[in-house]
Amino acid sequence: ISSGPAININTFRVFPNPAKHTTRVSIPENFVGGILQVFDAEGKEQITRKIRQTEQTLQTGQLPTGVYIIRIQKDQKTHTLKMILK
Repeated sequence: ISSGPAININTFRVFPNPAKHTTRVSIPENFVGGILQVFDAEGKEQITRKIRQTEQTLQTGQLPTGVYIIRIQKDQKTHTLKMILK
């Protein structure tokens, strides 16, 4: 019997948010094998990677401060998240 809070493995999450040097993204299992992309406010692609596990760590220290969009895609499914870098 677990006494901790239930964890929903079907949710997307970005943390910490706002971030500085690294950001972690939690991704549902059914998106593993898909593609994660990070776009800046002008729509320029800054990071692209294949999703190999449900937790992705993004090195964001080289990116300027601002608002970014994380797009996660697999097959015909797409999910977007907002990430803020300070």
